[in-house]
Amino acid sequence: MQRIMKKVHVDPGICGFKCSIKAEKADGQIVRLTIESECKQIQKLAEAAKEMGLRDVVGKPFGQSGLVSMAGQCKLHAACPIPTACIKAAEAELGMALPRPVTIEFLEE
Repeated sequence: MQRIMKKVHVDPGICGFKCSIKAEKADGQIVRLTIESECKQIQKLAEAAKEMGLRDVVGKPFGQSGLVSMAGQCKLHAACPIPTACIKAAEAELGMALPRPVTIEFLEE
């Protein structure tokens, strides 16, 4: 049976740089990420984060994972949702989480 990779689409909001992410389990606890976006910083992240181990994705406290560190080195904005989307896709692909939608909604009160 062929394994189906996890695919995620992200509309990050006001910047307008939509992004697609594919996570595919390579071997054991290794995941390959394919990240596509018109954003130059995200393109740098895509180059840096092509293949990651479980500990690079989820093995450390918030803000200390390899993927989040790479995002900082690529000068992503602190509120950019792409690193989190990459982590969610990788977690689901590695069997560490269920693939469920994530939403941030602004509410008028």
